[in-house]
Amino acid sequence: MIARVLHARAELARRGGDPGAAARLLERAMALGVETTAQFGALLRVELARVSPEPAAPLRQARELMAGCSDRTVRASVLEGVAERVPPLPAAELLGAARALRGISESADPHVYALTARCAQALGAEVCQAALARGATIPDPEKYALERLLPA
Repeated sequence: MIARVLHARAELARRGGDPGAAARLLERAMALGVETTAQFGALLRVELARVSPEPAAPLRQARELMAGCSDRTVRASVLEGVAERVPPLPAAELLGAARALRGISESADPHVYALTARCAQALGAEVCQAALARGATIPDPEKYALERLLPA
């Protein structure tokens, strides 16, 4: 329970513009060693990637935790975390894959909405929409994210 509170506080710190505080809170949460589910462990690492200057390692760990997991919502969160750290075209594709996993046409999360808007601004609305649609058809979006966008 303490780890979940620390995670929530970290997200608030990040959204409030204090990535350093967010990173410290997340490190404390992970140091407790009480991650009760792979999903929660993955969410901790996605949040850590959002405030880390080197996001690849925590995103890889999140993906490893989600390997074979049927929780489509957390898998989508991992893809959105990767999308934040890559160029606009693959980011839009990953956002499309995340939407498909969630079974929605658009995210209500203001952070994801803003990322989608940045992709549309960078690519143009038409190219962005095509990338979102293409992303929804990627057979293994996590593999795509890791192999092509987060090389070792």
